[in-house]
Order: sequence, then C-alpha cells, then structure tokens
Amino acid sequence: MRTLLDGKSERALRNAVIEIAGEKIGQILAQVPPHAANVIDLSRETCLPGLIDTHTHVLLQGDITASDYDEQLLKQSPEYRTILATVNARRALEYGFTTIRDVETEGRGTPTLT
Repeated sequence: MRTLLDGKSERALRNAVIEIAGEKIGQILAQVPPHAANVIDLSRETCLPGLIDTHTHVLLQGDITASDYDEQLLKQSPEYRTILATVNARRALEYGFTTIRDVETEGRGTPTLT
C-alpha cells in the first residue's frame, strides 16, 4: 500500500503492509511477511480509518426546503421513509463512514411513554 492514514500518527505511513487477522487488522508491517497466504497489491491506493459523521439526518432526503420537509414528514409513510433511511445509511457506509449519529427522529412516530 502506498499510503496509510492511521488516525494516530502525525504523518501518513508510506509503503505500509496491513496484515489481516480474521475480519480485523492484525498489525501494520514494513514488508510482506514470508508466511503471507494471500497478498493483494494496493500500492496505488490510500487506506484510512472509517470516517465519523456526528450530525446527520438519515430520515431526511437531500438538501430540503421547508415545503420539502413538510412533504416528507406529512405525506410519506413512516415505512417508506424508513426504506429511504436505510439507503442513506448504506450510502454513508459506501462513502467510508463507519459511524454515524442521527440527531433527530424527524417525525418517524416514536411512541410516547405514559
């Protein structure tokens, strides 16, 4: 791998080798170990840790106006909006976000406790 951003070092690590143990990163090495079972050449790629978005609204669709907001909350069913929210969550994951924080329910109908 050409470059590794580990989130801890002040500088990017160059020519890093990532050893995978199971489904997790085992260790970062300076060279490919002789016991390596499978080697995937990512020398033209950059690796970085999962991104975190601490302010998102997965139940809202797009950069909305006040009328769009009313349309989504009042006219779309909670089930339909939930389907769209799962698409938003998957899209965030595909963009590199491994953690997101949804900051409001946006009218999803959370029951009131009595």
